[in-house]
Amino acid sequence: MKNLIKKVDDRIIKIVFYSLWLIYWIFITWNIPYLADDWNWGTRDGVNQLVKGSLNHRYFGNFLVVILTRNVYVKSLFMAIVICLLVYVMTRYIVMISDNKAIECFIYCFIMFFILFMDKRIWAETFGWVSGFCNYVVSALFLMIYICIYHYIRVSKVFVKNIIIRVILLVFAIISMLCLENIAMVIAVCSAFIGFRFFSKKERNNELNIDVIILLVGNTIGFIIMFFNKFFLDLFTLGYQSAFDGEESHLGREIIYSLDLSVKENIHLFIDRLLFILKIIGYTEYSMLFLLLCSAVIFICVHKKLENNKSSYKIIIGVMLICSLSLLPFLVVLLTGARVVLHQYLLFVLVLSFMVAKLLKVFTRYYTPIKLTVFSVSLLFVLLVGLDYYHIGITNKKQMDAIEECDGKELYLPLYSENVSSNLWRVYDFEDEYLKKYFRQFYNISDDTVVYFYKE
Repeated sequence: MKNLIKKVDDRIIKIVFYSLWLIYWIFITWNIPYLADDWNWGTRDGVNQLVKGSLNHRYFGNFLVVILTRNVYVKSLFMAIVICLLVYVMTRYIVMISDNKAIECFIYCFIMFFILFMDKRIWAETFGWVSGFCNYVVSALFLMIYICIYHYIRVSKVFVKNIIIRVILLVFAIISMLCLENIAMVIAVCSAFIGFRFFSKKERNNELNIDVIILLVGNTIGFIIMFFNKFFLDLFTLGYQSAFDGEESHLGREIIYSLDLSVKENIHLFIDRLLFILKIIGYTEYSMLFLLLCSAVIFICVHKKLENNKSSYKIIIGVMLICSLSLLPFLVVLLTGARVVLHQYLLFVLVLSFMVAKLLKVFTRYYTPIKLTVFSVSLLFVLLVGLDYYHIGITNKKQMDAIEECDGKELYLPLYSENVSSNLWRVYDFEDEYLKKYFRQFYNISDDTVVYFYKE
């Protein structure tokens, strides 16, 4: 009876715990304004681009943007659920591989802390921007789900038997390939590798055979939709305009150019681009130093514990290989911004969380002070980020009130404070004619209305 009461109490605590996080993220996402590309997706032109696939073939990610830019309630709830689900999936994976359910809430807060602690430039292009969120954060969620699926297939003899669940699995396998190109490549390569390893084993399970085949079929269909189309053929042969620095970059030409170089020149080219990626990851030197220091200390502490556990090393190596694999496409073409390293950051946090979970098994007597420290620091960042978005929300309301009260001649809009503008993507870039056009269309501001922006 006591055990039953304890289980019920634990469930209630977890429900309250996760509900509080969800409410917090609804508050944050409610105050995230529509910016830059969001204005385009929120107009009829955005729908046309989605249907024709004229911009890119991230069909699922772009479909989400079109939906979220049309209803702020849907936007807030969806973004909050995805963020909480992303951290939950990462947490469940750590709990599974560490076999320690007692640390679930602790690991959840630990991962959430690193999301709130994230460098502002990466945040502004992913969590703080609706268009970036739908392609980058959603694809990060898909990647984490795949990591859990791969682990479950490896250790379990039965995956799913329900036909409805298998249909959902097939749909998931397809849409997960339609958010981001490099993650689609990572998932395709990993699925093919898992499939090869699984079917090459002497002992095979018929139930798992079906599940692995469903994943491979879904990934193949999604891969064909994403890459085998006129858009990517034109991209490869004709090139594209790089969004990062405005210079023309040709994927096909760069590969051919690399083949013409000597081995020494190729090594220099590889190192230059790798340093460029590291520069983007480490926008804030102090935050990166803190992450590296934490990982070094934790790894040293758990090294002896991991020494006799080959599966633990396999997990770390596997996740780091996925991290490296997702970076490879960017060593060939130019990077588009800090958002491209979000997945590497989250995978790094996943490995760090795993090492912390192992550390807690070794030093159990320090669990309570470590737990209190993590909860306290997480709460501090919750308040800091929440305060930023409280001020952003005030400016949002002033802008909407000004648009509603506009007389059609002049419109005065307050700009976001410089203290919080680093949370947002291209917030001051109103000189861009492309953005100006869709800004007016999105908010139904006539061309005759003169728009003035002022700092409060």
